[in-house]
Amino acid sequence: MTSLDGLAKAATLGASMSSTLDVAWAAAACIDGSRGTLNAAGSTCATAANAAQANWLSVQVAGGTRVGTVAIFNRIDQPSLQHWMGSVDVWLGGTAGQASGDAVLCGSATYSALTHHPTDPYFVSCGGAASGDWVTIKQMSCPSTGMGRRLQSGKGSGVSTTDCMLVLAEVEVYVEPLPPTPPVAPPPSP
Repeated sequence: MTSLDGLAKAATLGASMSSTLDVAWAAAACIDGSRGTLNAAGSTCATAANAAQANWLSVQVAGGTRVGTVAIFNRIDQPSLQHWMGSVDVWLGGTAGQASGDAVLCGSATYSALTHHPTDPYFVSCGGAASGDWVTIKQMSCPSTGMGRRLQSGKGSGVSTTDCMLVLAEVEVYVEPLPPTPPVAPPPSP
């Protein structure tokens, strides 16, 4: 997929994250309709620094929504930090953060500076699954943040150089269109 043209956006009911870097980087910032992150805080959501596979963002949609495409917009405020996205899996489940058990794995996306334009979203298809009302983006791997102990306002409270942060600009969930209704057969001739 290369475009969102003609797709219907699902209504979002809320968002939740595994942790929050700061109140200015809350989960709600990733469903506020602002894909640009030039002002960074307030326009992006960010987890605190955690070990790989501990970070996630979940977006709630109405129960029964046929989830088609999930568009993940990476941060664009600092190109040198876009690689922090790393690899993410997209899940559809019944609770925020659910990425196993009854949840459905829709697919994955991986940051690439070589093949992906910074302002283009990463697309993951859930194929019309309607098995839950929470779409979860779970960070599976990441490069080192490279900030080491300078994170958390320089306090150095246990932040290692291998900690990951999930920092995104926006997540949009699109409804899978219903398949066309088959034509009605004409009545038999008398």
